[in-house]
Amino acid sequence: MKHFLGPTIGLFIGLSIILFRKIIAALLENSYEKFPKYNDGIKTFKIRFKVRPAFIAILGLLISVFSIIGFINAW
Repeated sequence: MKHFLGPTIGLFIGLSIILFRKIIAALLENSYEKFPKYNDGIKTFKIRFKVRPAFIAILGLLISVFSIIGFINAW
């Protein structure tokens, strides 16, 4: 039974990342903008700190896929 616990937690985390991708993207964007280390480089190279929700969803999908693979290996 404990072989299924890890993949279940991973699947839950992956799905929750997919569901809350916009909130996570906004949180990451705000944290990037609040703590710039080198303001001159940001102005010179015109760096934008945009985190797209699609990238967060891809991360959640990868976590979910690896959890499903873990379910298959647990059988």
